[in-house]
Amino acid sequence: MNRLDFILNFLDYTLTIVRSSPRDIVEYQKIRQSIRVMQAADRDPEPREIEKLNDFIVDLRNTLQAEGEDTKFLPPKSEVKLSASLDDINIMARTLYGESEKDNKEDAEAIAWVIRNRLIYKRDAWGLDLEGICKKSTQFKCWDISTPESVKKNKAIVDVDYSNPWFRTCTAIAGAVIKGEVKDPTNRSTHYLINKAAFPVWARDKISAATVHWKKAGVFHAFFNNIDTPPPPFT
Repeated sequence: MNRLDFILNFLDYTLTIVRSSPRDIVEYQKIRQSIRVMQAADRDPEPREIEKLNDFIVDLRNTLQAEGEDTKFLPPKSEVKLSASLDDINIMARTLYGESEKDNKEDAEAIAWVIRNRLIYKRDAWGLDLEGICKKSTQFKCWDISTPESVKKNKAIVDVDYSNPWFRTCTAIAGAVIKGEVKDPTNRSTHYLINKAAFPVWARDKISAATVHWKKAGVFHAFFNNIDTPPPPFT
């Protein structure tokens, strides 16, 4: 059973057991109809639709809990599935290739989730689609071309192809994370830093939500879920 089927089932379930107001019932019926339209068109929800479905799931869970009903079968917000073009996945994979430690799947998966979480938040400052997020100025350092050294590093991620085993792995990770097939190890983080670089201003007085250690001793990425946005409601 996919996510949309889950939501439909719980809509029907909720309408029969909870003491909802007429206004709530109308809203439930609107959501139900929108899901049916998506299923009839055989398409995944768009990011804006996912945002609405996420809000609905939160409301639905709160309603069920208020009525003393079981919510354990309701799919959590973190299971939202997005779709992306092959070009988007390619750019995301190159970002993972340039940002993560080589052959460190845990590191690449965590960075992929930062990208995915930014896509869900949809903030202009971070970019509104995968390519925009990955290539947003001053965000992911591997796309910086402001110095001769950075141009050289950027060329490496632009030129890499599928004959490179690590790039193939990064591509697989990008696709799996966008589809929601990999659990978020960052607790909905939208930022990260590497401890061997200068400590950024935005991270001062902040507590990281997760860390991923490199194979190189003493080096790690720290991930943050409370920079410019409140900490997420679900872990």
